[in-house]
Formats: sequence, structure tokens, C-alpha cells
Amino acid sequence: MPSPGDALMTALWAVPGFLAGFAHVASLRGNARLWVEGRPWQALSFQAVRLAVAVGLFVVVAHAGTWPLLLAALGFVLARVAMLAWQRMPAE
Repeated sequence: MPSPGDALMTALWAVPGFLAGFAHVASLRGNARLWVEGRPWQALSFQAVRLAVAVGLFVVVAHAGTWPLLLAALGFVLARVAMLAWQRMPAE
């Protein structure tokens, strides 16, 4: 049976996933801008960097185990949900 300290340390794996997910989703605007401006090679390069960072994070976290990987992925998805909710808020 895991101790409360183990549960807390495991739950903290969601934080890097959330931060990486937030940065990943936030950078979509820059990537779309490059496509619209007609700069496909820069857009593809930027997309490759975005994906490499996300995959790199998950590879590092996967070495810690299954639960940290699942929690980081959950944080990544929750960041997308949070970003979409934040963008839908009316401007004041």
C-alpha cells in the first residue's frame, strides 16, 4: 500500500505534463501564423520542435513508471481543456 507521501510525489507528475501541454497548445497560434503567412518550412520546423519537446517529456517521464506517465498525460490533456476554456472567456 503506497504511503501518502508516495501519492503526493506521484500526483506531482501531472504538473510537468500540464506545463508542457499549456506551452504546446499556446504555441499553436504561432504555428498557424507561420502557415498563414506562407512560410511552410518554418511552420514545419516549428511543429517538429513542438512535437519533439512533447515526446521528450513523455520519454523522460516514462522512465519513472506507468503512473507518472499517465499522470503527465492527464496534465497535458487538462492543459488543453484549460486553454480552450480560457480562450472562450469573454474579454472585459
